[in-house]
Amino acid sequence: MSVVSQGPAAAGLVALTFDDGPGPQTPDILDLFRQHGGHGTFFVLGESVEGREEILGRTIAEGHEIGNHTFSHPHAMDATDDELAHDIARCQRLLGHAPVLFRPPYGEDALRCSRIAEARMLPTTVLWSVDPSDWLERDPQAIATVILDGLAPGAIVDLHDCWPRHTSTEADRTPTVEALRIALPEMGARGYRSVTVSELLAAAPIAPG
Repeated sequence: MSVVSQGPAAAGLVALTFDDGPGPQTPDILDLFRQHGGHGTFFVLGESVEGREEILGRTIAEGHEIGNHTFSHPHAMDATDDELAHDIARCQRLLGHAPVLFRPPYGEDALRCSRIAEARMLPTTVLWSVDPSDWLERDPQAIATVILDGLAPGAIVDLHDCWPRHTSTEADRTPTVEALRIALPEMGARGYRSVTVSELLAAAPIAPG
């Protein structure tokens, strides 16, 4: 059972991750990756896929990684093991059993979720080390500043390219897109590149000395 919140301190490598998609702004994010290089990891919400299968297909085709974020974004603290297992498995079936990474909604109850996910062939549960709270923050510069201030070898950044069906916050990820428009070129200028979480976890750490 493995729960990670950052990768090894590999020179210049970080992981930009995105929850709750695919969504209307996902193609814009993919365009920015195409323009500036690098890849992201998209923790897909099963209920977000319907009608956006083409976006999901493009995400995979362009070399980004897909992770499981459950089907309906339940609060783990309010769900039984069986309910969580069903929601995770439903998303995993929808995604063709391809993902090996899982992220619990809200990051809740990560150890229990990890145990349940591992039994469904998702050996690694991924949290994060940098949280710009882009699901709430509407100022792109503020989001970009948190991303850039958090840059360090091995950092995992938690962003959002969509939203759950039931949400109490504004359902639009344009600020995230605009924040990436600021952050991605600056990341490159500082010698950082976004890789998938699996690539980050497999990278060799910086040798001491």
